[in-house]
Amino acid sequence: MGKDLYEFSTLAKERFAQADEILGFRISDTMFNGSIEDLKQTKVTQPAVFLHSVILAEILKNSLSPDMVSGHSLGEFSALVVAGGVTFEDGLKLVSARANAMQAACEITPSTMAAVLGLENNVVEEICKNIDGNVVLNLHVKLSKKLALVELFYFLLEEHSTQPLWNLLVKS
Repeated sequence: MGKDLYEFSTLAKERFAQADEILGFRISDTMFNGSIEDLKQTKVTQPAVFLHSVILAEILKNSLSPDMVSGHSLGEFSALVVAGGVTFEDGLKLVSARANAMQAACEITPSTMAAVLGLENNVVEEICKNIDGNVVLNLHVKLSKKLALVELFYFLLEEHSTQPLWNLLVKS
């Protein structure tokens, strides 16, 4: 993951070297040669996706000149860096803190996520009824209802699981 960018661009080489130092481990080695299992660890996946996104945006900056950028969830951090609202270093530190908090939560309560495409909502709901344990669904619903559900979800999530990220922000 990202090795093509590394081999193509001096900027990419510089960013990977910075990321290795900021993170305190050689994420470049994991991204280029790590196993799928290594890459699937949240504490690696999120910084890797962030790093790849920022590098690609920076390389394309000369060709593309957007009036604005945006992102969802993890993508918000790379969008902030690309827009100049947060430095690369601060963005990577925030993403790493977020990833480590999420990794810790996953280790306490093992879980996973999946995208289901092409099935009717009632079919997915029926399948989930037959699964023991917790199942969270994000069904395609009208935008206004979805926004209300997302806002509630984020409120509850922030209340319970973002303390490590909040502590990092307060220290900055």
